[in-house]
Amino acid sequence: MKKTITTVFAVSMAYLCSSQTVPTNGLQARYSFDDSKYKDVSGNNNDLKESAPDDSISLHTYTLEAGKIGKCLNATGSHESGLSQADGTNNNLKFTTALSISVWVYADFDKMNGNGFIVSNRCEGKLSNTFIYNNYTLWLGKSSKNIQFTIKDVILQTTEISDKTWHHIVITYNAGTAKIYLNGVLNTSSTSFATSINSYNLQSLNGLKDLVQIGSLYGNGASQSNALIDEVYLYNRDLSETEVTQIYNYVGNSAAVSSTTKTVLNYFPNPAQNSIQIKSDKTMTSAAIINSIGQVVTVAINNNGIDLSKLASGVYIIQTTDEFGNVYSNKLVKE
Repeated sequence: MKKTITTVFAVSMAYLCSSQTVPTNGLQARYSFDDSKYKDVSGNNNDLKESAPDDSISLHTYTLEAGKIGKCLNATGSHESGLSQADGTNNNLKFTTALSISVWVYADFDKMNGNGFIVSNRCEGKLSNTFIYNNYTLWLGKSSKNIQFTIKDVILQTTEISDKTWHHIVITYNAGTAKIYLNGVLNTSSTSFATSINSYNLQSLNGLKDLVQIGSLYGNGASQSNALIDEVYLYNRDLSETEVTQIYNYVGNSAAVSSTTKTVLNYFPNPAQNSIQIKSDKTMTSAAIINSIGQVVTVAINNNGIDLSKLASGVYIIQTTDEFGNVYSNKLVKE
């Protein structure tokens, strides 16, 4: 059973960081893919269903498997159907001026037939194959091996990411400014987007409904995600950097936990130059320093210290694992 871990990190001063909750203000849909496969556990009735653009396409039955947190959606394989909102009358995922998308993705670019669509509010007709009917879309770029986000014809993309590993992706958008966070760290941003999200009536285009789709793109069999997808959260506002970190550090459903423990864990100094020290009331058995594209760049602990001398200056995530298997994460600045 997972435990609730409340961790105190010391940087220039100690502060309390809970890894057992996620922001709920503005949360419109939350898909954990655990006990109820397609259920929206936010309480906003945005449950998913298996669906396709026309009756000639067989529905694909998705399966669940071990994920980043609990179970995840297995969106691999070749199929033209996908998952969409079950209730077409619910418009609370049709965002206008602001949104945030948070999702864990395990990508295998070698198995992708084309770009892998993760979350989409977009229509791509089977015959027209047109691109313009797009409210917002988050996908994996096959050839570029990166993460891309678009509103109509403006595209924001990250640097190349590592393959065959879990990545936490957060998209935020507000009045023309879009950002992509990768594994808790801001990777890229742009102010070139329109100040409002397009609001096409997709229900009248190619017979498709104006619904959010997860794991595939209607009408294009080459555009299934071919990825494992976990913990999808959709917000009607832009999340702050602190909230992005809070979601990245989330490790499970505290409602199912019977006990709460507190762990004192100090990383110092931070910002750091040549090394960082770890001090805790629990034994830390391993550590990893992760860069902005999800690559582990150093892992060794020596006398409760980690050598940073070979790291380039920048922002990283430090993750440590204690003797009980609990994982703790925090931002690390290398000067």
